[in-house]
Amino acid sequence: DKIVKNARLALERMKDRDVRAAAESIARERVEDAMRKAGKMPGG
Repeated sequence: DKIVKNARLALERMKDRDVRAAAESIARERVEDAMRKAGKMPGG
């Protein structure tokens, strides 16, 4: 029973990390896109 609970906790933690990583990458892309449109970033 404890093993199942631990596995579920680990799964939730992994999911949280994935969601956070995806949100951060999306935010970073938006920021870079905005900077590129403003002409502050090279190569765009």
